[in-house]
Amino acid sequence: EHLYGVATLAFLALLPAPIRLLAGRFNLFATTWFLPAEFRGRMRMSWTADQQRRFERLLTGLRVADRVIPHEVWLLGYQLYLWDMRIRDRFGKRVV
Repeated sequence: EHLYGVATLAFLALLPAPIRLLAGRFNLFATTWFLPAEFRGRMRMSWTADQQRRFERLLTGLRVADRVIPHEVWLLGYQLYLWDMRIRDRFGKRVV
């Protein structure tokens, strides 16, 4: 349950709900692929051939994006995570 909350970005409570939900769905999709099959099974997650094809297209798109998007833009996501963690720490809030 805890790891599912991490994968769906439930801890980013400071973001507006629509953004958090969209980003959470995407992150869950990507996280599910990276998990070993046994781990996915224990978390009751499935992985279909259609999801595999979508993920391969995603990786192709990310390779292209990596060549054209400035490095600073890529870092923005990590900076947002760091900002959120610092705010949570300051107010004594849980991560998930």
